[in-house]
Amino acid sequence: MTRCAITLFSALVTLTLATSPALGKAGAPEKGLKKARKVKCVKNRDIVIKKKFIKTKGNAVTVVGNCDVLIEESRIEAGRHGIKVRGNGDVKIRQSTVIGGKGAVLVAGNGDLYAKNSEFHGKVKVTGNGDMHDEGGNVFDGKAGAGGDGDKEPSREPEAKKPEAEEKEVELKIHKPVRCVGSGKVVIKNREIKANDVGVKVVGSCDVHIEGSIVSGERGIAVTGSGTVTVINSTIRGTKAAMALTGSATVVAEGSTFIGKIRRTGTAKLEDKGGNTFKKK
Repeated sequence: MTRCAITLFSALVTLTLATSPALGKAGAPEKGLKKARKVKCVKNRDIVIKKKFIKTKGNAVTVVGNCDVLIEESRIEAGRHGIKVRGNGDVKIRQSTVIGGKGAVLVAGNGDLYAKNSEFHGKVKVTGNGDMHDEGGNVFDGKAGAGGDGDKEPSREPEAKKPEAEEKEVELKIHKPVRCVGSGKVVIKNREIKANDVGVKVVGSCDVHIEGSIVSGERGIAVTGSGTVTVINSTIRGTKAAMALTGSATVVAEGSTFIGKIRRTGTAKLEDKGGNTFKKK
């Protein structure tokens, strides 16, 4: 190879590395990246992670509800998932590296992830109605990445939080359809209910709390009487109706997705506390 060719090749290599600031040795933040704690975004917040290095034993970036997160020129190393999206949140990744011991990306619910000019080391898994949008220039190797030790330095950035226990992975457990009659109280948390007719049926003045769950059936939720149902960070589906409310029933919803019609008769009401998505079939 001539001296001119060698010089040109070296210049190209230098240019390539300079335009990919997040692609470095595992465990060490790149020059120009600031160390930051893992991020958990809930409800309707918007977060920008730019030129950051996040390393943790758990999930590095967790998105719940309607959060929108932009990750640019950063490096993420996680013992579990690099990026985990639940609910309706959107995540955009630009010129970054994501490494996950259990998976680089997990998209569940109705969330979307958009990636461009980035590297993903670890499995990319999409469940529910969510989607992964490959906008070009990405590398996916599907191999499990090396987990981190968790950073110990405090971050001064607005998206950072105080030290907290590592987040445990939550898997939805299958649960049979729920029927509450009279004045009982029922809590449905991190469950998946699939019914042929009604997923959660309330008769009378029952108080039902649904959180982090998926409920589906001909009617996802049916309430007759004066019962109250609280739905938080959950997905309710119904082929005939997501919810059918009769009498003086009340449904309080926050950060959830309802797929199907909402039917109300009498003085039944739906209290929208924000972060909800309603999709009619």
